[in-house]
Amino acid sequence: MAKNEERVNVTLMTIMAVCMFYVALVRLSGCSVVNGESMEPTLHECDIVSCQKNVSQNGISRGDIVIFDRDGRRYIKRAIGIPGDTISISDGQFEVNGSGMTFGVSAEPYDRMDKPGILSNGPLTLGADEYFCAGDNRNHSKDSRVLGAIKYAEIDGKVTKVYTIFH
Repeated sequence: MAKNEERVNVTLMTIMAVCMFYVALVRLSGCSVVNGESMEPTLHECDIVSCQKNVSQNGISRGDIVIFDRDGRRYIKRAIGIPGDTISISDGQFEVNGSGMTFGVSAEPYDRMDKPGILSNGPLTLGADEYFCAGDNRNHSKDSRVLGAIKYAEIDGKVTKVYTIFH
């Protein structure tokens, strides 16, 4: 019986150590944990992302993944539009300033959107401190189509590294 208790204690101590490491990593280092499927296939549930905090407004580019807070909730989304851009949806895909998005690589590879949200009223031009952010899993994301433009002051940081632990 003592060996079983010892195994249980070792297992519990290991679980507690992993949990403490996880909490320390997330709380002390500016990391965040991905919650949900809105950024798939780029990020997955339980991935840990580290971010560059205090990023300058000019330090956020189209295609960057940012972390922001809105209504007491933390979001991890891709910056689709930056200040001054005009965002619209054509044939279920985002357009920025009248062109399809490329982010310097290829046309937007994401699913066509079923719900344009606020963009169903027509194009949205971003103000001097506004960003349009969307999840990569377009049809399963609560993003700027619902939340509206994200103010620079709401952005906590830019994702710099992804740690995949559970898959």
